[in-house]
Amino acid sequence: MNILFPNRNSVRTRFWRRRGQARQTQAALTGGQYSVEQLEPRYLLTAAPSGYETVSADWFETVAEPSFSIESSLGSSATDQFGALGDESSSTNFEQNSWIVRLSPSVLQTVSRVSDAIGLFSSAPGLRVLGGLGLPGQLLLESSACSSEILSYLEGHGFVSSFEPDLPISVSTFSATSTPNDPRYGDLYGLHNTGQSGGTIDADIDAPEAWQVSTGSRDIIVGVVDTGIDYTHPDLAANMWVNPGEIAGNGIDDDGNGFVDDVHGYDFANNDGDPFDDEGHGTHVAGTIGAVGNNGLGVAGVNWEVSLMGLKFLDANGSGSTSDAVQAINYATMMRNQYGQNVRVTSNSWGGGGSSNAMRQAIEAGSEADILFVAAAGNDGMDNDSNPQYPASYTSNAVISVAATNRNDTLAGFSNYGATSVDLAAPGVGIVSTVPAGGYSSFSGTSMATPHVAGAAALALAVDPTLTVSQLRTGLLGTVDAVGGLSGKTVTGGRLNVGRLVESLSSEPTIPLPPSGLNASDGTTLGSVQISWGSSLFADSYTLWRSGADDVSAAAVIADSLSTTSYQDLATDVNESYYYWVSATNELGTSPLSDSDSGFHSPSRSPNDAFVDAIILEGNQLAASGTNIDATEESGEPTHAGVGGGKSVWWTWTSPASGSVEINTVGSGFDTVLAVYQGSRVDDLTRITSNDDIDYGVVLQSRVTFEATAGQAYQIAVDGWSGATGSIALAVTLDALVAPDPITNISLGNSQVDENLPAGSLVGVLEAAGGENIRYSLARGNGSDDNNRFSISGNILKTAGSFDYEADNSYTIRVKAVSGDDSFEKTFVISITDRNDAPAVILLSDGVVPETAGVGTSVGEFTVLDEDVGDSHTLSLVNGEGSDGNTLFAIDGSTLVTTGQFDFETSESHSIRVRATDATGESVDRVFTIVVTDVPEGLLVEELVPDRDGFRIRFTGQLDVSNLDLHNRAAAPEFLDVTLRDTDGNLIESAIAIDDDQNGFRLVVNNGVLDAGEYTLTVRSGENGVVAVDGRLLDGNSDGVVGDNYVSTFTIEPLSVGTAIVGVPGFFETAGQEVNVPASSAGGIPIVVTALEGVMSLDMELFYNPELLNISGVELAAGMPAGALSLINVLEPGHAVVGFFSPQPLAAGSYEVARLLATVPTNAEKDQTHVLDVRGASLNEGMIPVFDDDGIHVVAVGNRAPTGITLSSTTVVENSPAGTVIGLLEAIDPDYGDSFTFELVAGEGDSDNASFSVDGRQLITTTSFDFESGATRGIRIRVTDGEGESFEEIISIQIENQVETLYVTELVSATDGFRVSFSRPIDVGVVNLYDAMGIFGESDITLRGATTGDVNGSLVIAADGRSLQFVANGALAIDSYSVVVRSGSDAFQTVTGELLDGNADEEAGDSYNGTFTISEVPTVRLAIPSFARGPGQDVHVPVGSESGIPLVLESDGSVRSLDAIFSFNPELLDVSDIVPAVNLPEFVTFSTEVLEPGRIALRFDATESFPDGGGAPAGQLTIANVMAQVATAAENGSSALLSLESVVSNSTITVGGSNAVQLVAALGDTSGDGAYSSADSALAARLAMRLDSGLVNYPVVIPSLVADVSGNGTVSMLDAAMIAGVSGGSQGPDSGSASAPRQMLLRHEGSFRRADVIDVSSVLSDVDTKVLAESRDSAASRAQAFADIAAGWAASVAANENSTFSFAEDSDESADSIFVDPGLV
Repeated sequence: MNILFPNRNSVRTRFWRRRGQARQTQAALTGGQYSVEQLEPRYLLTAAPSGYETVSADWFETVAEPSFSIESSLGSSATDQFGALGDESSSTNFEQNSWIVRLSPSVLQTVSRVSDAIGLFSSAPGLRVLGGLGLPGQLLLESSACSSEILSYLEGHGFVSSFEPDLPISVSTFSATSTPNDPRYGDLYGLHNTGQSGGTIDADIDAPEAWQVSTGSRDIIVGVVDTGIDYTHPDLAANMWVNPGEIAGNGIDDDGNGFVDDVHGYDFANNDGDPFDDEGHGTHVAGTIGAVGNNGLGVAGVNWEVSLMGLKFLDANGSGSTSDAVQAINYATMMRNQYGQNVRVTSNSWGGGGSSNAMRQAIEAGSEADILFVAAAGNDGMDNDSNPQYPASYTSNAVISVAATNRNDTLAGFSNYGATSVDLAAPGVGIVSTVPAGGYSSFSGTSMATPHVAGAAALALAVDPTLTVSQLRTGLLGTVDAVGGLSGKTVTGGRLNVGRLVESLSSEPTIPLPPSGLNASDGTTLGSVQISWGSSLFADSYTLWRSGADDVSAAAVIADSLSTTSYQDLATDVNESYYYWVSATNELGTSPLSDSDSGFHSPSRSPNDAFVDAIILEGNQLAASGTNIDATEESGEPTHAGVGGGKSVWWTWTSPASGSVEINTVGSGFDTVLAVYQGSRVDDLTRITSNDDIDYGVVLQSRVTFEATAGQAYQIAVDGWSGATGSIALAVTLDALVAPDPITNISLGNSQVDENLPAGSLVGVLEAAGGENIRYSLARGNGSDDNNRFSISGNILKTAGSFDYEADNSYTIRVKAVSGDDSFEKTFVISITDRNDAPAVILLSDGVVPETAGVGTSVGEFTVLDEDVGDSHTLSLVNGEGSDGNTLFAIDGSTLVTTGQFDFETSESHSIRVRATDATGESVDRVFTIVVTDVPEGLLVEELVPDRDGFRIRFTGQLDVSNLDLHNRAAAPEFLDVTLRDTDGNLIESAIAIDDDQNGFRLVVNNGVLDAGEYTLTVRSGENGVVAVDGRLLDGNSDGVVGDNYVSTFTIEPLSVGTAIVGVPGFFETAGQEVNVPASSAGGIPIVVTALEGVMSLDMELFYNPELLNISGVELAAGMPAGALSLINVLEPGHAVVGFFSPQPLAAGSYEVARLLATVPTNAEKDQTHVLDVRGASLNEGMIPVFDDDGIHVVAVGNRAPTGITLSSTTVVENSPAGTVIGLLEAIDPDYGDSFTFELVAGEGDSDNASFSVDGRQLITTTSFDFESGATRGIRIRVTDGEGESFEEIISIQIENQVETLYVTELVSATDGFRVSFSRPIDVGVVNLYDAMGIFGESDITLRGATTGDVNGSLVIAADGRSLQFVANGALAIDSYSVVVRSGSDAFQTVTGELLDGNADEEAGDSYNGTFTISEVPTVRLAIPSFARGPGQDVHVPVGSESGIPLVLESDGSVRSLDAIFSFNPELLDVSDIVPAVNLPEFVTFSTEVLEPGRIALRFDATESFPDGGGAPAGQLTIANVMAQVATAAENGSSALLSLESVVSNSTITVGGSNAVQLVAALGDTSGDGAYSSADSALAARLAMRLDSGLVNYPVVIPSLVADVSGNGTVSMLDAAMIAGVSGGSQGPDSGSASAPRQMLLRHEGSFRRADVIDVSSVLSDVDTKVLAESRDSAASRAQAFADIAAGWAASVAANENSTFSFAEDSDESADSIFVDPGLV
């Protein structure tokens, strides 16, 4: 039977998704008393019959359907199945449901097909035959019994040659991205690396070089053993293998191979003939092998032509079974051997299930048929030399194991490797290839590297189809590109080069290349070195060189003419270092020497040769390794197992518990002998057990079992049969419950992971110190914040999602290791490595274009979202899916522009494919659909011809004349269809005549011609404007969008000097009427001449419409000279010739020469027009130049009634007084020039007429309105025109609500505070900022910074009570500030007691909350300090100086000049002068100008540079002082705002001003009574002790303005003392009678009581005394006491000196409530 896990040192679960430890696999597959490790190998004992290793259709037969599936029994995927095994809750009762069995050769003498074998298992417990796998005797069985029963049965029947579990297998893709990549050859760096996307030039397989020889052949078939192939993919369909013996879809096995409808291969996962890929992995692999090349689509494979056979055994989850894989491999072999299909290569990008005899046999059967088996090495970053991964690790000439490299020729971090087990590498990171549904995507993994090698093998076969498997192997491995990072990682130390491979096959032999993959290790004898290397193409022999140093010049030949690629160097010794080189030779010459990097070795010796040097083994499940190369036999040493060879080494093991123990040497490299003893001397040992061969002559390693006793030491000897030597693998397993060592630590092999890798990516391997059968999990606790971002499978830490370095570059997890009842937890920090992120997505601001858009029209702006901030992007249109419309567009920078024409009716949209490429070459594509909007083919202006008497205009279609205003007789020009205005906007009166074809019209001014100048023509669009007869609206600007007016400006040049004008005027006249122009005159239509003097004759023609005008004659105009004559000849209706002459020249001017006699026919249709077209006018036979002035006749319809009324405004604010004008009334009337009268009239809708009146055009209120009584008022208006026609309309007037409560109307921030305005006056008497003696309570207005906290300041309230200014103590810092204005009866309310309505919802009582932000602090600022001084006092700041009020410049050193305005209240402050500061340099001038009382302009100007540079010194500089005195009449306690505003630096830069507060109060007069007393010092003391935050008489001013007499910025007891010093004869420190008070005051309520200051120490109880004494121990109590002492002192003095303090004459409090400090009495 198959040995799944040869020894405990090499036990691994064999699938890519998990790399657990032996104990987990053992637990998973244990059933009853058996485990996988206990399966003994069963080998064939008789010769196999002929054809035993030949695949046969008879042995593919299916005889029963399975009653289970991997999915139904274990989970939806292989990952789910084995992921569960790694969890702490893993079950140990896992039962294997299916088994692969091989019948013995003797049975096959009588059993020739699957159905014949069913009876063999009729007595088996719960076993039944499902079918065959292809090789004779190879069966798949299903079990319903427990594993232990099955094992017992199979072991006990001789007709079974071998058996094994049918273990699951999964794909070995490392990662896949869902973002489709550009299907272009340029993305395939693995085939041709030009350095794209940050790659290394030529880090590729040289595919273009190979294609110069061959691009492949469809005669070569590659079997893709995988998830299937999308055989409909446009880039694969032409290269799909087609079974010539099968008819598709007929449900018949036409070729008799046992498989129905296997046209493109077979689906062994679902047992049908459709190998279509429903996962994606196989299609990707197939595209790399053989996507059709040079077809203008997608990607190109290694082979442009090849035949791809779909051998699907993995399902939609990427999972399958060993049995299905075996069938797939055997199918390919069968189709080659029996059906003539030239299958030469299989590509196998999958792994799992462990080592399988059935799989090995299938591969070898294929090898016999010359089918190369290319396999993925795996994606766990592990060494396959010590952790074999199957199928890549099968030892077979047909198996090529492939690792993965990236675009820089570096071994991929996820790739497995192996100096002896992995043959070569190929590109496998970010490989773009085909995926189902016609798409393309980028995958990474050894799965992607494998098809590069499989494809290369197929391309080699296309060049030379006679190559054998051995020759293919030699060619592939002998033509690699040597890569430094692969030395010691692969057999060849190189990466695939198909170019060199193909070239070598197509050319004559050349001098060999240097061999690659040189590796050195211990030899089989002491001190020897085993050297191996990769084969070199065309080599006949090899020469080996050696040196003791890394110096090739010192190397000497140690072996020559070697025909193999390995050699054992015996002329070496331990503890020495050796360097090796190798060269290859043929008849043409010798190659250069190979690289020696991996040829360095120091031979080792066996440390445990002697019995006394035995290596100590510990534990109940362990593995050890070693060598017996230099071992010897000691004197007195027993002969082991009776056959010892004198080459023994020793181990000693003390059993930790009693139980059954097994010791074996499985995996050792020679024929071992094993013995176990008890004893302490080599010559006095007691043998416990021994063994030579596990299976004599067949399995030459050894195994013993015995019952061990806890605490007993056992001596273990390993010898070589007949002196054999080599490497030793020793495994000890104790079947006993032994408490393992406690876990003391957990280590993680790697704690870094690249960003953007997909979920399931490997992070690192966990390993615990101590314990056994360890289970790892993510645990809650400190450091577990990011556990959900990771998962643990066995001892492998993997990602649970993709990471973004830009979002977070580290994560913390907490890992728990459990061993039995023992556990250990540890936190790890996983670092995310920044990698260039491909652009994430492309956005387009607009994707709509009108069908009329011209070339170069901007469609929209592209934006590229990229996690790499600051990355640059190049945008381009690329071919591929969705690029059909690319030719219609172009990209200009980031703008999408049109390059073609669009037609909505042909196509309503076009798709474009856009690529954004970042600076490193990473890119993202996106397909955009550009929508073409249908543009009504609008009516366009075709031609405009201006003239002096108007213009002619033509359109692209007939006009709807019924919708066209033919004249300008409308009251409002905005309703005209056509307007002509001069440069001043004046409307030019004119009329319109429609052309006969109705495609245009003529506009003629009503009288005369246009003056010289510029005119603007507007033709109105819209349904009520100029409309085509077919309904098309005007497209005035020809942009394809209808509805815009046509606007054109033209210029009329002045008439040439001497040019005359001859014409007729335009006029209105109704049908049946005689025409008289003007209407008040008589005598017809005048012919007017405007000319210089000298006119004597006129000849002209006149054309008109006879249906609208009948001209019957002409008469001479009045005023013409005697003898003058006028004539007319109507040649035909509508055409007349007119003549005039005068016997003497006419004077200069404008005059009538004749009048045409005309009438309007009675049948003339109303509102029709026509042109009276003057042509060929000639004065004095052409001697005078003439301009013909035409006129238009409008057939009028008489007066028409108004049609509408408009009101310019229809709203009025509630509470507005009577007489408020609401708006102006306008009439809409089709008759131009009408006059109108408006009036209120009774009728429907007149409900509120009485509340309004009309004055001319004004609508006026007659009352005040209340919104709450109704939001709408209705009136009825009549308009009457000049002819008495009228129109009435109902108009609604909206009453606009006015908030009537007290609310904040405005919050305006300043650099040092803010201003608040109110809707009504506030009650200033109840507003406070500060509390004094508990009277006022909390502040009524607060300013708080989000960072800086509460801000102190003062308020200045406007005299009208409608606004206030908050002035902070200095400039506000950069911060976000909140303002709260408190509502309440003791806070903000009106003078009538109505509370503040903070949110203006007309429900009073809520506070106002506002915010503002100070985003920058001015670098230049002019400041003035706040101060308090009494009436008549001079103001000097600080006190004691004589310099006045300083103006301080705070600057950055750039100020050379400064302008500002100083504002103050002249009623409170008398400013006598503003003088420059004494310290200013002489070159600085300072000037002032009084603008008005209370406003003074200042100017500071430096004519030279200051010493430190250009401007005034940085920091603070006093530039001037305001000399001022508080007005004598100023009321004590009043305040005003001082402002420095309109501050401009260097004449151009507006900078910061400031505000300050002037308080009329003497400094130190804290009581506000205008005099100094003990009360003032007492109140100052309360401030110092923080009993009060403000002063009673100054509640809105910061108290330090009054109380800080020392001027240091704070109020302290010093200030109280200084105030006391000026307040009375016995008060203050200068008074000799002053003494400390004896009493301590505890409470005041607005006044001092006499009881507070008398000596009441005798009334204190003992309890009171104790409480008082204890309270004084705290700092707070002492501060309280100090304040009360000072206040009491002041109060007692005031009581004796008739102070202004009021005293309570009596008290209702008991004496006990007055505490006295006994220490002060």
